Amino acid sequence: MLFSIADEGEIAFQDSMLIRILTDRSQKSKTIGVLEPNGKYETVSQALKDFIKQREDHIDYVKKTKDPLRTSYFDFPFGKGDAYQVILLLAAHTERHTKQIREVMSHKDFPKSK
Repeated sequence: MLFSIADEGEIAFQDSMLIRILTDRSQKSKTIGVLEPNGKYETVSQALKDFIKQREDHIDYVKKTKDPLRTSYFDFPFGKGDAYQVILLLAAHTERHTKQIREVMSHKDFPKSK
């Protein structure tokens, strides 16, 4: 099972710390193996379609869930977090990649529109 009951004292990070760590681009980090790109998508269009679908599913879950998000935990590679923090991680991870894209696009050698 992905989640199980945990004591609040076992949680490794406060929400704000988790968000700060995940969105901080000054610290480069390597992802865990399961999140490594695997060539699943042949086109950007396919990846975007899947991203939007998953995002919609996540939003729907957050809006409708009755799950005990603060008393269920997940073992992150960096410590134990609760299910609410998994949701925060999804948003922070997307923000991190958005910042990464902006960094690449702002580079002087990035192709400019004609």
